[in-house]
Amino acid sequence: MLGYYNVISIVRSPNVLQIPNIEDKYPYNKLSMSTRVKSYLTHLEHPIPAILKYIYKNVAIVDFGRDTKKYPLASYYNIPNQAYIINIGYFHRPLYDIPFRDILAAMLLVAPCKFEHINIMSGATAQLFQSIITKVFGKRFGLLSHSDTLRKIYDVSFIYVTSHDPIRSYIKALSKFMPGFNIGMFITSMLRLMSIAALPLVEVYHRLLGAVLASQIPNGIISYLPKFNITATNILYKQVISLFQ
Repeated sequence: MLGYYNVISIVRSPNVLQIPNIEDKYPYNKLSMSTRVKSYLTHLEHPIPAILKYIYKNVAIVDFGRDTKKYPLASYYNIPNQAYIINIGYFHRPLYDIPFRDILAAMLLVAPCKFEHINIMSGATAQLFQSIITKVFGKRFGLLSHSDTLRKIYDVSFIYVTSHDPIRSYIKALSKFMPGFNIGMFITSMLRLMSIAALPLVEVYHRLLGAVLASQIPNGIISYLPKFNITATNILYKQVISLFQ
């Protein structure tokens, strides 16, 4: 098996899931929660506080209303303005009623997006994707009892990660030994068993690293991620932390 530390270079690019870019026309209202930020950061382990403090200097609150089809995610990164955008509409509640851990997790979800070039830890990423596919779809396709199939999932995941193929090509490749598997089933199952916050991580590497960061927030919107593969998650965590040092 190829090691965790295979790396290739990736540049931020458009995505198949049609995650929208945030346009300049939206207002950028600075997040005025400094007291709550400082208070919460004291309960988190290093080096998350340092990263959040960096983000906090350039974060904005934008309410996109309830247009969750156009703006389905909790946060975005605006490249022209280098701004981290928190979408209050994602939470379906007023700002004051949103758990602050979720605001912080939303910040971290897009933290790595400021970096144009990031080396992909292809081995660790493929291991994590293999674990997600196996645990989400294992029972339906009987994957857990076939070690050969598990190896194939890893191999297909590794090729997907290193070749920058569209996610539909990844799903099609998996369907060769997971009969009936398709993009609709993938999205529906991920939404049901995980959350919409998990969808971009299988397509955009910057979002994957952001999810790894956000998963460190206890009881946050994506804190379940390490449960899929703690070893792979730890390797990716070390990589994303190094970006901010």
